[in-house]
Amino acid sequence: MDQYLHFWNILLVLGIKTLQSRLPRRRKFFIPKCLGSCLHLQALKTLLIPLMVNIKQQTLRQLIAMYIGLQKQRSTFVSAPIAKEGKRIETSLGRNMEKSIKANIDDMWTHFQEENANHEEAKRERMLSNHNFCKQGYSCYAGELTKERNIFYRREIAIFCLFWFTPGCSNCFI
Repeated sequence: MDQYLHFWNILLVLGIKTLQSRLPRRRKFFIPKCLGSCLHLQALKTLLIPLMVNIKQQTLRQLIAMYIGLQKQRSTFVSAPIAKEGKRIETSLGRNMEKSIKANIDDMWTHFQEENANHEEAKRERMLSNHNFCKQGYSCYAGELTKERNIFYRREIAIFCLFWFTPGCSNCFI
């Protein structure tokens, strides 16, 4: 529990409002609006991912340690009712571990998909701005050129754009 409290106190200092819904149900903190608006959320997310992963790993380590400790203690039990209760607790612990692992995997997968979508959108916007830049650069000369020069310059501008904006792909066409 102290891990979560430490983690959420860090989030409070940094002012990330979007992660407030993930706070433990027992403890809610007020995050002022002015803190969240003055920080770059994307940079903070990338800084907090290792911390989130570390906390989740520690939780899983504790569950596994409890499971191993329970197995060691179970061999010392003498009576049948106690062994039966131990098996019930072991089953319950196994279910809790499965739920925790599934929730962590789902959370990481969702985060990965969001990051991927953001990167794709930024890439699309960058390519569109590059295309518009090339189109504007060509259109200011298009009226003055003869037909032969027009074809020549179009080809040269296309090759320039290919090599300048997509250096990794340019080797494929040579």
